[in-house]
Amino acid sequence: TPRGRSPWSGDLYGYGWFITDLAGERAYYGRGYGGQMLYVVPSAALTVVVTSRSVPPSEGGGYVRRLHRLVEGLIEG
Repeated sequence: TPRGRSPWSGDLYGYGWFITDLAGERAYYGRGYGGQMLYVVPSAALTVVVTSRSVPPSEGGGYVRRLHRLVEGLIEG
C-alpha cells in the first residue's frame, strides 16, 4: 500500500517497498546499503536480486534507473 512518493525517484513508497511500473508491469523493489536491490514482479513471475557495490554512489539516481532498465529487459525478454 503506497504511503507516499519518493522525492528522488518519483516512485511510490510504502512500508519499506518502492512501487513502480516497469515494461508496463507493476513492480515492487527494496533497496539496501551499497546498491543491494530486490525486485518482485508478480505478473511476470519474476524476482531479481542484485548484490553490488555502488561506490561511489551514482548521482541523481542513475544507478537505480540503470537497474530498472535491466529488469525491464528481463520482463520483455
